[in-house]
Amino acid sequence: MIPGARGLTRRLRSLLRNREGLFASRPTVVTLAALSCFLLTVPLTIGKPGQPATLKADEPAYYLMALSLARDFDLRYEPADGDRLLEEFPFASTHNLILMTSDGWSSAHYGKPLAYPLFAAPFAALFGANGMVFLNMALFLAMVWLAAVFLARRTAPATAAAFACGLLLLSACSRYVFWLQPEVFNMFGVFGALYWGFENRRRAWWLTALSGVLLALPVYNKPMFAAIALPIAGAFLLRRQWKTAAVWTAGFTVTLALLAGTSQGMTGQLLPYLGSDVRAAVRVCEPGDWPPEILEARRIEEARSAGEPEPTSGSTTANVIPESPTGNAFTWLFRIPRQSVGEVVENVGYFLVGRHAGLLPYHPFTGIVLALFLLGGRRDRDRWLLLLSLVVIAGYFLLFIGWNWQGGGGFVGNRYFVSVIPAFLFLVPGRIPPWTVPAGFTAAGLFVGAMVLAPFGVSVPSPTLQAHTRNAPLRYLPFEFSLRNLPGYERDGGPGPSGPSAGAGRPLVGRRARAERALPRITAPLRRPGALRLLAGGGEPRPCEAGRRPAGRRRVRGSQPTATGRPALPQAPQNEAEGRPAELRPPRTHRDHARRTDEVDPGPAAGPVRRLRLEPGDRGDLLPRRGAAHPGQ
Repeated sequence: MIPGARGLTRRLRSLLRNREGLFASRPTVVTLAALSCFLLTVPLTIGKPGQPATLKADEPAYYLMALSLARDFDLRYEPADGDRLLEEFPFASTHNLILMTSDGWSSAHYGKPLAYPLFAAPFAALFGANGMVFLNMALFLAMVWLAAVFLARRTAPATAAAFACGLLLLSACSRYVFWLQPEVFNMFGVFGALYWGFENRRRAWWLTALSGVLLALPVYNKPMFAAIALPIAGAFLLRRQWKTAAVWTAGFTVTLALLAGTSQGMTGQLLPYLGSDVRAAVRVCEPGDWPPEILEARRIEEARSAGEPEPTSGSTTANVIPESPTGNAFTWLFRIPRQSVGEVVENVGYFLVGRHAGLLPYHPFTGIVLALFLLGGRRDRDRWLLLLSLVVIAGYFLLFIGWNWQGGGGFVGNRYFVSVIPAFLFLVPGRIPPWTVPAGFTAAGLFVGAMVLAPFGVSVPSPTLQAHTRNAPLRYLPFEFSLRNLPGYERDGGPGPSGPSAGAGRPLVGRRARAERALPRITAPLRRPGALRLLAGGGEPRPCEAGRRPAGRRRVRGSQPTATGRPALPQAPQNEAEGRPAELRPPRTHRDHARRTDEVDPGPAAGPVRRLRLEPGDRGDLLPRRGAAHPGQ
């Protein structure tokens, strides 16, 4: 029997018999149990294939890693692994599969940490992608229950349960339950570490060790989360509880060592992020074949080995593997920040109230928690240390990746910081005023209600993951111009060549670019011409070479199989020279007065591209580009 399991069972029976804390209110427990049963069964009924139609962000790697562990017991990528995408996601090519190699692409391994796929593999073996969503939902509901139990020691059970649901369910956190990524897994690791670190009153050694084990899981995925150890192990040391600190540290260290050792044995790297020679996002285009980027890299390597000139015929920039911005080295974590004070201050404002990734609009209850903590109640040293750790994590993202702190191309809210949002629960100092619950629910309805009720997105013109930002009041919040990658928007490069490649590798509209063009600072609603373009014809993911029709032929594809073996969704007529929609018109809305201009992208294979330029009279809610719910978003 697990150490302490008998005592834990006895404790649960005592709570149910004596009705202590949350269990003192039977209606609250019944309501929470009914909600849990409903939410826990939803993932098992999601139709596949079809919902969702394709994978996004980093999902392809984590999904295939879980299946590879379940079926092959390894993390090596082979063309047969890519064919597994056809089982549940056959409607579109995959454009963001993260792979890595240390032998010039003679072999390839998945380039993501294995902690989440390792736990998700049994569920993926039973239910496929729905099994991974089921795991996310189970962990998420466990957090809701533990949060309600924690708060019920300080306030009425009904208020505690409602506040816990508001903080977790009515925020961007709940959206990630339906993502095949480790965000919810990381949330549970952070939450569990703090819960059993703070609430282990009897200092049972196995609960202390469990706290260290749980925190090691998200830290292995993102090393900066190690700051959460400050209010746990740091508090033990400040109280001179040497044995307790040693037990916690042992659990944390041993778990990290086991994960790193397993990764070393399966992939040859202790941590995929910071050890491989090459780590890149590739496309899966043809069933039974390697990604075109890997094929191109092998051609170049073979030519170099034979002393021949590098092949140029047939190769395109779409097939070139880009250089990693981190250099795949551990030193990247400790480099000197290269941002001015003004840029940091600007990013702090975006971090708090930004339109796409603001903390307060996407997690309304965090504002209430901070107000309760700072304005009243008991504020002990442990809570101050916790607040300091959250500031350290946020500051790291803003200082070291100030152009990408929101979470890369695929995000809802701040994807990097969302993993530590449950930690705000432990900042609640004492009794929760009942009025904060309806106030928080109202704020959540205004900012994230439509998003929470549509976890798979909505069918709108120009759909992207950021479609909800077109709604009021989100569209009136500041636009995060410091970010490099906001899917659906194109940076206006000013004079000179234009097009998707013109602004590659630079922020969307950075401070320096705005100063050079002497443009006024933007405020919502946007009233500045030329700042951003709604890209109707370009900027989509790199097209797969296979399955193209000869130039000059235009037709609308239906649900018939294509040359890649995938059923195709209906699409707009194609401009074959570019592989992009040829004649796309903007939606017939209040933006009909927008001026359309024809421009030509540079390059030998470029074709005409329709663009929309925002006029001074436009309301400026910045519609994302058409067609683009692609994996990179």
